Amino acid sequence: MTGSFELTAQAVIIASGGIGADHDMVRHYWPQRLGAAPQTMVTGVPAYVDGRMLAIGAAAGARMVNQERMWHYTEGVQNWDPVWPGHGILILPGPSSLWFDALGRRLPDPCLPGYDTLATLRHLRTTPDIAGHDHSWFVLNQKTIEKEFALSGSEQNPDLTSGNRGRRCCGIGSSARGRPLRWRRSNGTARTSPSPPRWTSWSRPHPTASST
Repeated sequence: MTGSFELTAQAVIIASGGIGADHDMVRHYWPQRLGAAPQTMVTGVPAYVDGRMLAIGAAAGARMVNQERMWHYTEGVQNWDPVWPGHGILILPGPSSLWFDALGRRLPDPCLPGYDTLATLRHLRTTPDIAGHDHSWFVLNQKTIEKEFALSGSEQNPDLTSGNRGRRCCGIGSSARGRPLRWRRSNGTARTSPSPPRWTSWSRPHPTASST
């Protein structure tokens, strides 16, 4: 189409995506209820999810609302083979892993693996003696990985990228789901003990800036 056109309506909503790839913008709009914004974050969205349309919309006269309403995940880890800058992967955990703050204390209810991520983020960022730390610890063993873990993101999950529907069905709840985790554990930031029961701990930067 060439030329110009004009549409009118009672209201226009601009769906422009999130701001997760621009960490400075995330920190600018960071809500006070979540404490201090972290200095270090991983990025759960591609680089083009940078919030540019917010300023463009505002310049065109749009009314900006709820800019502090953000959603971040505390279960993010750095991708050792990134698809975009600072690429973080969200772990989808079951309940059996042990989750500790940066000082080695077990996180309290409801800060449980895979449960209430915003409550966990608020705890990690507002508890005075740990608010200055941008990581927490996830401790688990290989059996837990194979039984309960999955990775969010189709580019990291062979059960999705293979195009095989049977594999997707069979991979759920089986040891197959441990394959991408073993691959990631061998190459990423996981630390494994030298003797049985081979406990694995991940230092988890928080949050994973992903969406608003």
